[in-house]
Amino acid sequence: MKQMNDRLRNIIGNCQVELSSLSDCLVVVLASYFNRHIDKPEEGEDAEVGDSGWTIWVERKTDEALDLIAQEINKHYEQQ
Repeated sequence: MKQMNDRLRNIIGNCQVELSSLSDCLVVVLASYFNRHIDKPEEGEDAEVGDSGWTIWVERKTDEALDLIAQEINKHYEQQ
C-alpha cells in the first residue's frame, strides 16, 4: 500500500496545472499555497528553509496534502 501511495503521490505532484509547457506542477502550486498560509510559522525550526527551497513547514504540509489526496484515491478504488 505504501508503494502505491508513493507512486500516486509522484503522479499527482507532477501533474501540470495548465496546458502551457511552462506550467507549474501541482506540488509547486500546493507549496505556494502553504507558503502564504496564515498558520505558516515565521520563527523556529519549522521556519528554516529545507533542501527544496521551501520552509520545513511548507514541505511537511505539502507532503501531508499529497498523502491525503493519494489516500482518497486509494479509498475510492477499494470501494469499487
